[in-house]
Amino acid sequence: MPINRKLRIGLSDLRYLYLLVFFTLFYQAFSQASVANFETKGAVCSSAEVQFQNASFEFYADTPTYIWRFVGAETEEVTQFAKQTATAKWSTSGTKSVRLVMLMQNGDSVFIEKEIVVNKTPSPAFTWDNACNLTPIKFNPEEESTSNKLCFVWNFNDEQSDNKRNPSYLFSEIGVKTVTLHILDSTTGCTDSLQKSIQVLQQPDVSFTIYPNTSICAGDTIRVTNTSTNKDLQYVWDFGDGSPFDTAFSTEHSYIKSERTEIHSITLSTEIAGGCKNQYSKSLTVNVLPDASFTWTIYGNAYQLKGPTGNSIYNWTFDDGGTATSQDVTYRPKDYPYFNVTACLATKNAECWNESCQSMSPMMGVEGVAIQSFAIYPNPSAGVFTIELKNIGNYTLCVIDLLGNNVPFSENGNTVDLSSLKNGVYFIQIEQNDRVYNKKVMIAR
Repeated sequence: MPINRKLRIGLSDLRYLYLLVFFTLFYQAFSQASVANFETKGAVCSSAEVQFQNASFEFYADTPTYIWRFVGAETEEVTQFAKQTATAKWSTSGTKSVRLVMLMQNGDSVFIEKEIVVNKTPSPAFTWDNACNLTPIKFNPEEESTSNKLCFVWNFNDEQSDNKRNPSYLFSEIGVKTVTLHILDSTTGCTDSLQKSIQVLQQPDVSFTIYPNTSICAGDTIRVTNTSTNKDLQYVWDFGDGSPFDTAFSTEHSYIKSERTEIHSITLSTEIAGGCKNQYSKSLTVNVLPDASFTWTIYGNAYQLKGPTGNSIYNWTFDDGGTATSQDVTYRPKDYPYFNVTACLATKNAECWNESCQSMSPMMGVEGVAIQSFAIYPNPSAGVFTIELKNIGNYTLCVIDLLGNNVPFSENGNTVDLSSLKNGVYFIQIEQNDRVYNKKVMIAR
């Protein structure tokens, strides 16, 4: 049965309608399937451009607009009309929020928001000490982190490189020099560099010599000779013993006696106007003098002398020509029975000598102090003497002739009777503990 023409036309229109509905639904479904996404590219560091790779999925029939929002960045919003790589920079480290919005042509939109960690970029700033041409310059980075993951690369005017954190470098020529520090965090990949220009100034050469040597004895005088190159500069000497500074070009200095060996630092300093200071130091050992003190007593017809301990050499000399080399000496004067003599003791320890002298006499006591402890009167006498004692205490008494022999006597209280002896000179000796006191008496009838 033939189909009505009008009916055929109606069916055809219906097919077109179905197709239109199908493609509309298909478009809407795939447009909703567009996905926004991104990834970071490379190191993510503060104060550096961070790259973001746009990884969004686009429906083939649409060309969306991309809107980036970087919270807290220097530029917080970026609009792109094509799928491109975006960049952002944050001045501080920490967790940051990034949003990417896909805006479709039909007004629909999809977005994604992520949090990223921005790592701290190490600071390449640095300082240095005085820049002088005779002294290595010490460089100090200002980066506070002491992590062993930090790598330092220094370049000194293309003359030399160094990987130390705090290097030193000597620029031997004056003038402007370029120093570059490149610093890398090997964990995060964050890196930065800084180049600075420094002015290297002229520094004076300073040196001196010490005469006779760098080890002397207390009380000695040294001479310091300035051997510096610049003769027309003002120099200052510091001898390290608290004495006033000396501004002579070369000079002499004496070190006072001390109870112990001391080491002093002698320093010579100067400065070039508009340039650098410089100084040069040497150590000087000032050795303590050995002990040369001694004590003496009279026993019989000789002197007993006791020297100090701890010395390597003892040289005794007496003004009557006698000598001895032991620490303690028993000495009988050569002009005996005349007892008056001067004794000198020279001692050596290490490289230093010292000397002391004392006059000895029977009328003197221990250590050469005049005896005031007792008196005898009348003197001279016919043989009977009265002894007046002062704070001596228990003692023993004897009488000695000029030959050093003990002679007989009688004692009654504070009276000593020598009447049995011949006319002449005798010594009344009182001994108490380790002290001996002598008085010369004369019997004259």
